[in-house]
Amino acid sequence: MKKLSLLLSIATLVLSACSGSKEKPATEAAQPTQEQTEEISDLKTQPGQKYIDFTLEQPDGKKASLSEYLAKDSYTIIDFWASWCGPCRAEIPNLIALYDKYHAKGLQVVGIDVWEREEGAGEAAVKDMKIPYPVMYNGTQETTDLYGIQYIPMIMIIGPDGQIVAQDIRGEALAAKIADLMK
Repeated sequence: MKKLSLLLSIATLVLSACSGSKEKPATEAAQPTQEQTEEISDLKTQPGQKYIDFTLEQPDGKKASLSEYLAKDSYTIIDFWASWCGPCRAEIPNLIALYDKYHAKGLQVVGIDVWEREEGAGEAAVKDMKIPYPVMYNGTQETTDLYGIQYIPMIMIIGPDGQIVAQDIRGEALAAKIADLMK
């Protein structure tokens, strides 16, 4: 009975990782439930829809809008992440590799630091991981609600026309999609 209870506790922790709740651990990315997937599909942020702009106050007190960072005649990868999220940090080297490979051809990558638990943690992670692309800080629940984000990392691609090309794409699938788009 104790083993079953322990297994259930571990499963709960793993499935709740990197969700919007700041009380949960960050060992693995949680997958959306069928209900969450249906909710997200009803939003205006699915592929084919125009991206939604937002503005965040940055640590230096200045305001920054997502639209300021979008590539003008190319594609932009947007990564909603947090410094405490293990899967988010694991994905960043892939994003850096794509940025390094395609930035000269016009690809932009923008990090959106959300749901931080400690002030300054996002900035420290950017320095520690040597992230070369722009990062917007102080993303709030309001920010992630615009895109129906229930878990992170959440990566999407915005096209040159401002349309969302792909959402919830990572790893090899992201690399393959970008390679195809940047031909």
